[in-house]
Order: sequence, then structure tokens, then C-alpha cells
Amino acid sequence: MPAVPAVPAADLSPSLVEVEIGGHRFNCAVAAAATDGFSDWIRSGAGTEAPVHWAQRLVQPEWCVLDLGANLGTFSFPIAHDCRQVVAVEALPANYVLLTVAAASNDVPVVPVHAAVWDRHATISMSGHSAWAQAVDHAEGHIPGLRVRDLVDAYADGEIDLVKIDIEGAEAAVMPDVLALAERRDRFAIIYEANQALSTDDVRGLHRSVAEAGFALWYLDPMSLRAMPVDLDVPQFVLNCDVLALKGEAATELPSSGWSVDELAERMAWEVEQNGTDACRWYARAVLEQLPRDVAEHPAVVAALGAEDIDDAAGREVSRYRRLIGG
Repeated sequence: MPAVPAVPAADLSPSLVEVEIGGHRFNCAVAAAATDGFSDWIRSGAGTEAPVHWAQRLVQPEWCVLDLGANLGTFSFPIAHDCRQVVAVEALPANYVLLTVAAASNDVPVVPVHAAVWDRHATISMSGHSAWAQAVDHAEGHIPGLRVRDLVDAYADGEIDLVKIDIEGAEAAVMPDVLALAERRDRFAIIYEANQALSTDDVRGLHRSVAEAGFALWYLDPMSLRAMPVDLDVPQFVLNCDVLALKGEAATELPSSGWSVDELAERMAWEVEQNGTDACRWYARAVLEQLPRDVAEHPAVVAALGAEDIDDAAGREVSRYRRLIGG
């Protein structure tokens, strides 16, 4: 396994910000000059996100958790209060520096690791910044790309029980290695991001691969923090969604029925309004063609999408998403 190099010193002028997530108060480190929305969210005190909410319902004191795409630790630190250890893997050098600063100020068992999780050994470069950086396989990269098994063997204090994956479009590439960890386990949990905007294939392919490995799947709603069973016969109803996958007895304790028309329409409308991007609106238009007509004609959805004209460029994007999801 390649050695993890020291991160070049950078004058990030980090400041510690006390936040509360999942009922736990802890410090996050933020770069003084950071002006992105994620850093601003932390400065505002943050708040409980769906992955933390559901992980806390599952995690046991003896569990070891692997956080792939740890960013600034907003998942790792609150979960570490409730388990034996969190291995927090972050590829972006600046984020890793901030993660280590915060880890030193919090009395919880978080082990920061500077690496990009990958499907093979490689050298990696990063494209992007803050919470939205993507790994790129590059011969001149300086960040080690490590496989999941290597990370577990090198840094985990025992077997992994829960894996959280938020690596900006590379989830499908590393999922086989994550599923391999669960092969001989009676119980296992995965929380992963499924972002259709970053995928060249229908994300249902990713969902199917997890389901075929013996997991039950739910979409996690950031608005209500509720879970909705994944129906593989219809497209993912929003562009970007966190998914909970469970193997074992815990899967029988979660909801087995889908949402009502009102709930689904309000969730889609909320996504369009909160996200506000063209891609989100284009995807919604493509998906609505495959959902019940009552959803497409729901007042909340109509109000969120409005009566905007679809120009040629937008029409091409809607058609692209339509082809991706089989419409």
C-alpha cells in the first residue's frame, strides 16, 4: 500500500466553530477565507442532516464506522460520540488539514486519513473545492488512491459495521469493495449519496447492485428526516439523494410503504426550490414523465417548476436525463 504523504503546509488560518449536530456539540475547523455555502452552513451552527440522524439510530457502542468523503467531519464527529471509532477519509488537502485541526480539539475517536478511496491503487488529483471536489485518476497526482480493504486493514480497529460514502460521483466505482466487506456479515449498514448529475448511467444501477447483495434500501429525506423505500421500477425521484442500505434485522424495523402523492410532490418541490439549479429542474421534468400524473399536476410541483419556457439547450438536457432514466 502506498504511503500517505504529508499534506503541504498551507496557511488556511483555520478557526474553530462550535456546532451541534445530532444532539452533540463539537468543533469544526473552517478556513478563514472560505466563502462557500458549506463553510457558511458550519459558521451558522450547522444542523442535523439525514445521514447523521439515521446513523445514530443504528450505530452501537462497539461499532467501527468508515466515513468515505469525510469533508470537515460533520458526519464523523457526531457519530464518534456513539461508537468505538470512526475512520474519516478525506482526499482534498485543505479539507484534510481542517479535519485534523478539528480532530485535535474534540475528545472523540476519529482517525483522519488523507487519501482518495478508489477502485485500484492510483495517484489522484482533485478537481473542485470544499464539499464538491471530485477525484481524478492522474499520473501526476500526489494524493494516494487506496482501496477500501487497504483503508480498513491499515486504520480500522476491527471489523467495519457502517460505511458512509459521499465522494461526488465515485460511489459506484467503490461500492463493490464496500459490499465485499459485508459478504460474511449478518448485519451491515451503508449510507451513500446517489447523484444523477454526476453519473453517466441511471443511478438505479447502483441501487440494484446493493439490493442484489442482500440489502434493503431507503431514500433519506433531508426535509423531514424520514425514510422512503426505494422502488427500483421508477427513477430516483430527485437529482441527488442520500440512500440508506441495511442488511440484517434492523431492516425489518424501517418503513415498508411508500409516500403519498402529497408527500412525494412536496419533497420534489422542496428539492427544486432549495437546490435552485437548472440541472435540478431539468431532471424533475424528466422524472415527472414517469411518475403518476397526480404528482406532476400537484400545486406544489407546478409552483416550483413554474411556467418557464424550455429553450433548445434546456430541452437537450431534459432529453439527456430522459434517456438516462429510460424515459
